Amino acid sequence: MHREYSKTPEHRRKISESLTGHTRSESSKKKQSRSMSGSKNPMFGKSRSEKTKDAIRKANSKEIIYNGEQFSSVTECAAKYNVSRTTIMRRLDDSI
Repeated sequence: MHREYSKTPEHRRKISESLTGHTRSESSKKKQSRSMSGSKNPMFGKSRSEKTKDAIRKANSKEIIYNGEQFSSVTECAAKYNVSRTTIMRRLDDSI
């Protein structure tokens, strides 16, 4: 029987160190991809409810202030300045 438990910070650090620099082979990547494609994917043939979609939107929409203006999301800000969301995120990170 599998037991659920939280990993300690030390345990997480050791796992991180052991995986640092580790790369998976192309065959391993393809094998993993095939194992979760089509009907083997847990979400295959399912769709999210509107309630779930709204919850995801809310979680992903954080108010930001950019160039002195307040926006309800990074997407809204990016649309106004006609740049990508990534560009806005980088500019926000650079201003910290």
